[in-house]
Amino acid sequence: YEKFTKRHVIIISLAGGEPTMRPEVIDLFVKQFPKRICIVSNGTLSLKKIPNLYFYWISIDGTKEVHDKIRGPGSYDKTRKNVLDYVNNNGDKAWKDIWITMTINSQNYHTVTDVAKEWHDHTNKIGFQFHTPFMQNDPLFLPFGPLRTKVVEDIIALKEKFDDDYIINPDSQLELMKKSWGGKGTTPVDCPTWAIVSVDHM
Repeated sequence: YEKFTKRHVIIISLAGGEPTMRPEVIDLFVKQFPKRICIVSNGTLSLKKIPNLYFYWISIDGTKEVHDKIRGPGSYDKTRKNVLDYVNNNGDKAWKDIWITMTINSQNYHTVTDVAKEWHDHTNKIGFQFHTPFMQNDPLFLPFGPLRTKVVEDIIALKEKFDDDYIINPDSQLELMKKSWGGKGTTPVDCPTWAIVSVDHM
């Protein structure tokens, strides 16, 4: 706990696996870091109202057909039902607790606009990132080039259309997604100034 506070940690994301399968771990972190814990979830389990939780970050991998192709048949309907149940059953402001995260890859890049429009009226925010290749010739990687650039430009245009801060990525961050950050193979060397720190074994 002291290591985190001394380093002025702004937000802690609990990811998995599926964090909602370990409610005791979630409760521990929320108690120590009220209003700073984000739960990254696939949303296929019922979402519990947790006092002092910052937000749920629900993974959506495309429209229903594409999402189910990636995550398995029936996944999308389960997630959508659980999100809407949470929003509808936990007060007028429950929608603020739900953020959407979409990892863009070679299978779902064409659904970005549809996903944002579909979830816009039910959730607080949506954030985009591109699939990071963990091996050479990763089939999910969307290569740098005209197609990837167009996807980024479509997101920027969608931000202007919504005009309500629904898409959390700043334009400067999105522009960085158009090009390689440099490096060797799949290892970047000129990374942006945000970071994810894994604490699995601390």
